[in-house]
Parts: sequence; C-alpha cells; structure tokens
Amino acid sequence: MRPRAPYMKFNLVHAIALVLAAALPGQTKYQDQPMGPTKKGAELIAGYEKQARESLSRFNEELTNPEGHQFFVVTKFRGGATFEQIFVQVESKVGENFVGKIASDPLGRVKFERGAAIRVAVADVADWCKIVER
Repeated sequence: MRPRAPYMKFNLVHAIALVLAAALPGQTKYQDQPMGPTKKGAELIAGYEKQARESLSRFNEELTNPEGHQFFVVTKFRGGATFEQIFVQVESKVGENFVGKIASDPLGRVKFERGAAIRVAVADVADWCKIVER
C-alpha cells in the first residue's frame, strides 16, 4: 500500500460531497444540516483547517496548470454571528486572494447566491480540493 499525503483524506471527503451536491441536486434524501460543533469537534476541525492552509502551496502550484482540472476552496461565508461553509470554484489567484464563483447552494442562514463572484483571502481558506476531469 502506498503512503498517502496527510491532507488527502480530508480533501477527499469534501470532493465527494461536492460531486454529489453538483451531480444529484434534488435526487437524494441527504442534505447539509447546519449545526454547531462541540468543543472537541471544533478543535478537530481547526486542526484540519490549519493543515489545509499549510498545504496551500501545493494547491497554488497546481493552480498554475489548470488544464483538465477544477479547483475549489472552502470558506466560511459570514452573516452577523452565523456562517455557512461554502465551496468556491477558483478561477485565479490575485495576490493573497482566490477569485472565483460560489459553487454551493444556500441553506438559508446567510444570504448568498450560487454562481456569484467572490474573493476569498488565503487566511479564510478552511479547505481545498482539486477535481480531475476525465
């Protein structure tokens, strides 16, 4: 068995969720449900987010050769005291910002529209993934 990069497990979960959300809208009984993590859960998530930001250099490097790939970052879209975690399909990187379009449907906690243009600061990236088109 070949060794895996430590970030792949977390990114794979997000990639699968993204593919299912994009491919099966209205065709599944499963839907994201907003919830507040426990203290232990919040600590675990914070560790994964740190790991994702630490591996952003690889994402940035691969973003320079986008042919046949789709790139996404995950961020928290805030509205007052609440937020929704969203996928953003990255089109480019300008300085310390990823530029793209929102690739998530709103759950109703924060107002936004799927397909809206958005800039995500590197510091606000919670995760990232690259999808290989075949």
